[in-house]
Amino acid sequence: MLKDDLKEKCVLFFAPETLPSMAGAGINAYAFASFISKYARTTQLCCLNYNNSLPKYEPHGQLIIKRLPYYKRSILHKLFSFPFLLLNYYRNIRHFDIIMVYSGYLIGFQFIIWISRILKRKVIFRSTLLHGDDPETLLSKNLLMRSLNKFVLNQLNIYFAINPVFADQFRTLLGNKIQIVNLFQGIDSKRFYPSSLQHKNQIRKKIQIPSNELVLLSVGILLKKKGYEKVFPLLTTLDIPFIYVVVGEYLPDQVRNLSNEEMKEMHTLFYQGKDLLGDRIRFTGPVEAIENYFHAADIFLLSSLQEGTPNVLLEALACGLPCITRSLPGISGLLTFHEKNALEFDHIRVLPQLIKDLADHPQKMKNIGMNASETIHENYTFERIADKLFSSLNG
Repeated sequence: MLKDDLKEKCVLFFAPETLPSMAGAGINAYAFASFISKYARTTQLCCLNYNNSLPKYEPHGQLIIKRLPYYKRSILHKLFSFPFLLLNYYRNIRHFDIIMVYSGYLIGFQFIIWISRILKRKVIFRSTLLHGDDPETLLSKNLLMRSLNKFVLNQLNIYFAINPVFADQFRTLLGNKIQIVNLFQGIDSKRFYPSSLQHKNQIRKKIQIPSNELVLLSVGILLKKKGYEKVFPLLTTLDIPFIYVVVGEYLPDQVRNLSNEEMKEMHTLFYQGKDLLGDRIRFTGPVEAIENYFHAADIFLLSSLQEGTPNVLLEALACGLPCITRSLPGISGLLTFHEKNALEFDHIRVLPQLIKDLADHPQKMKNIGMNASETIHENYTFERIADKLFSSLNG
């Protein structure tokens, strides 16, 4: 089933959160669903509406976002909400042909998979985070949850492994009965592409970044798992002028589903960054037009301690940014290649030297960026991902 044949199909996406939340799984679900909506008869993205605080129904071009109420103020609220949430899942699933479930963090994802198969729908499930909702973690819960997760994973039509480690885990734990499609999740080629120097300067002027500064960029919520706690002090040792732009939530809000501990981390890291780097650091908060920051930056930094395949890494590579990234399982040597299309590190203490090395060698910076863009645009655009994924449903 190639994407050109989707015009007869109705496709339903599920994710824990999506816009205005900038959570990675929800953003990728939104972006891919928006792309699919140009080809399918109907495309809808369902997510949770925490405490019913956002609009229930929101059209985005040909894509419809539907938010399902879920109250989480207390245990009683959650218990009361849960059966109504499952009922809403059922009501939506029965109108669609293909169901795509993003993330094992989605409350009741097991019910979605199970009821979809009872209704004879095609079901695709995608994990998002190693050591979070990968097959190994899903099957290491208590006996009841382990049995439930094993049962529903065996009901899938396709397990969409966005990282080869996920694929290996699934095959080892569940065998070869279920088809595995092993693909990085892809990018929108109309948004993420290399920009000219003129365009870069125009964007910098638009977002108020000086045209003559070295701009370092990280994208991700301000939490310790993203590695900021180590990055901030290391950047104080960098003896060249720079601005470090951090795009992502740095203040708690009502959109993202955060714990009290995560909110405290945000507060601590924000003041750590400001105290150490002063006017050399800029926190932007969430940004929808994230491509502007990729086009404005010189170097992209990824220091996450735990990832699946980060959307932001694919997007930065697609924009031709030289990326300095931690060596990540399932990515290093498959998507990123040290000194060819990225610079990789195992020990974060080398970060300042890697930045200075690129800043001192503009041609090297340019070559790495060109190779990075070619890697993505030749292999990992939404067009290519959609063709491979949906054609596999006929396999």
